[in-house]
Order: sequence, then structure tokens, then C-alpha cells
Amino acid sequence: MSVKKLKYSILEKLQNLPKKKFEVSKRKLPIALNISNITFSKWLYIKVGESAEIKISYLRILANFFNCTVEELCNETIKEVNYDNIKDLQKTETKTEFKLK
Repeated sequence: MSVKKLKYSILEKLQNLPKKKFEVSKRKLPIALNISNITFSKWLYIKVGESAEIKISYLRILANFFNCTVEELCNETIKEVNYDNIKDLQKTETKTEFKLK
């Protein structure tokens, strides 16, 4: 059985805090973000490949809190999109190639 990787490293960042800061942060971050504890808990366990996403505005606040970049909070590899790898794509290929909806 394979274990799916978490989409975001929020839980890991929390667990790397000293115990007291971890406990306070896990309890108070949802309040600071104006979200429910349930929503925050769900965010900690979103797996790569799941459609659930955290809004960029929240990711920016969390990145600031953890003193890291938004990219460091995301565990998914971001496909490189530049002119050279898109110039010859056909319209129908684009959605498939870049996994767009």
C-alpha cells in the first residue's frame, strides 16, 4: 500500500516548531486566518492529487508565519511553462499536457 504525499508542508512546519509554539500555533492559526478548526485540520492532510486547494491569500499568510516561501509550502512539483515548451502545442494538447481543467 502506497502512502500519498501531503500537498502542503504546513503540518511538517508546525511539527518542527518547539512544543509550546506548536500547541499554541495549531490552536491559534485558524483564529488568525478566520477559518474553522475543521478547515485548518483538513488543510494539514490534503494529499497530492486531491482537488482540494488552499487559496493563495492563505498560503501567503502561512508562508509569512513560517518564514518561508509559498513554494516551500507546496509539495507538488510545478510544471515548467515557458515559450519553448508551449509554442508547438495544439489547443487540445494544452489541457492534457499541463493538467488543466
